[in-house]
Parts: sequence; C-alpha cells; structure tokens
Amino acid sequence: MNGTSGTPPEDKRRSLVTGILARGATVAVFFVLMAATLFLASGTLDWLWAWVFLGICMLSVGVNSVVMLRKSPETIAERGQPKDVRDWDKLVGGLWALM
Repeated sequence: MNGTSGTPPEDKRRSLVTGILARGATVAVFFVLMAATLFLASGTLDWLWAWVFLGICMLSVGVNSVVMLRKSPETIAERGQPKDVRDWDKLVGGLWALM
C-alpha cells in the first residue's frame, strides 16, 4: 500500500487540466460578452476608454491567473467545474450577470 487516496495521479491531473481549461473558457466568454456590451452600447469600436478598461481587466485577470496557477491550481480547477450548486445560488448568480 502506498498510502495515497483512491484517485490515480493521471486521473487527478486530467481533472485538474480539464477544470483549468473550463475556467479559462468561462473567463474568455465573460470578456467577450463584456466587450460586446461595451461596444454595442457605444455603437463603435473606436472608444479608447473601453479598450483601456478591458486591458486593465485582462491584465489583472492575467496576473491573478499566474499567481493562482503557481500557488493553488486546484482552486482554479474547482471553480471551472462547480459541483452541487444550490438553486438560490444559481438565481443570485444569474441576476448578478444580468445587472
């Protein structure tokens, strides 16, 4: 007996990578929707401050991602594959997204 928990290391790594990729896709979709909202509302892509805002947001998410991937990639993977989300939490999240 090797004293490890029941999940083989390959399955753990695969789950970790899948979760991180899922979280990355979620964040990418969020940025696309945010950019679409900003530029559709303004009616033009020539809005400097929207580009500055998106750039600052992307920079902060990028720095956060690098730090989290080094310190706790499991946290990112867990956020990419949420489990057992309660109905009220879905409702609050959906209303927050609409605002």
